Amino acid sequence: MVLPRALTPPADPDTPDPAPQQAVRTSPPRRLDRILPVVVLLAIAGFAMIGIGSPLFGQSTFASTNEMAGTSPYSEVPEFADVRATNNYLDDTWDSALPNTILFADQLREGNIAAWNPYTAGGVPLGSTPNYALASPLTVPFYVLPLWYAPGIVKLLEIIVAVGGMYLFLRRLRIGTAPALLGGLVYASSAFMVVWTGWPQTRVAAFIPAIFWAVELIVQNRRLRDAAVLALALAAMIFGGFPAVTGYTVATGGLYLLVRLLATYWGSGASC
Repeated sequence: MVLPRALTPPADPDTPDPAPQQAVRTSPPRRLDRILPVVVLLAIAGFAMIGIGSPLFGQSTFASTNEMAGTSPYSEVPEFADVRATNNYLDDTWDSALPNTILFADQLREGNIAAWNPYTAGGVPLGSTPNYALASPLTVPFYVLPLWYAPGIVKLLEIIVAVGGMYLFLRRLRIGTAPALLGGLVYASSAFMVVWTGWPQTRVAAFIPAIFWAVELIVQNRRLRDAAVLALALAAMIFGGFPAVTGYTVATGGLYLLVRLLATYWGSGASC
């Protein structure tokens, strides 16, 4: 039998207040907020370790040098008879990018800054132009590590910079920790960042999120040191040796800066 509201007996004074129950209901999301970033970090680590693979542990090199076994004089060496290329679309990496980087690194170890490569077509520019990303911060492993081991570490640094820059940018936009990390993983594993591995292109593109993070710093804080952050990120892209990516980034970033300034300060009475 359902009693009328007026006849409903009062609550027992010993009945606990429902507020603690509400607090208990909110604890699982809080635990989830702590767990999800760890899960995404593990996914990022898994992507790096599986994607790069054995070169990270010194068991092979992260370069398509197996293509060389099909060209002379290596094709005439009996020890290379069973070597087969696993990817035939990486020619420029092993016959241009890597040899020039190795030549510059060898000369640097001898105390020389090689501005010229005398071995190609009677001589071509080497360190005097940014074409081979020789001044990129992400190329440093070639100068301090064994040359066969450096390519894998370069790719690892690309992933770290790409994920880190995207994380900082999205956090600046007040995105949660886990989604921001996931955004970094999505960018680092995007088609461009994977397909162009081994070329200077990815060493340039890895800094794109950092550009937009620096732009947000300028919009939100309007400090001179934030402009210095933007300058450093842009310099890293310029030294990366693929100006087309840098140009597209500057054009897009400039438009983004204009839109953000107008959206933030237009009509608010604040001075930009």
